[in-house]
Amino acid sequence: MTQDDLGAALQAMLAQADPVPEAAVRAAHAAIEWRDLDSELALLTSDLQPGRELEHARGQAARLLVFRTSNRIIELEITEADGQLRLLGQLDPPGPATVTVQSDAGEATARADGRGRFRLDVAAAARLRVVAEPDDSGDGGDGGQRAVTEWFRP
Repeated sequence: MTQDDLGAALQAMLAQADPVPEAAVRAAHAAIEWRDLDSELALLTSDLQPGRELEHARGQAARLLVFRTSNRIIELEITEADGQLRLLGQLDPPGPATVTVQSDAGEATARADGRGRFRLDVAAAARLRVVAEPDDSGDGGDGGQRAVTEWFRP
């Protein structure tokens, strides 16, 4: 038996005994797909957990997240109800943009208005990330670069 044969047999045995979860495979593929030189990674800089009890009028606990790049801020308010996540967001600098939420369960897209505000309702998922692609305004401003948040747990 050669080393290649041994490696193939070991791989087959492990795949049967302890298969990789499909969600992990999708997340790995999504991480590789992020390698986009035209995007800037938005890092989490603030996380107000529900334990601090920011309450909505209906009594639902909300989570506030702030992601930053060198020239963009993405603010998110996340609430959960009936297996759905509601994301209310604000882009700074404000302006129209296409906003996509990618998750283990798929993706959803919405338009941010002229003030940078957007709303998305998505199925509850283990991990999310937000992609904000501003409209090309042609003004040469710094707010026109695509921003992608790091993966986070809602």
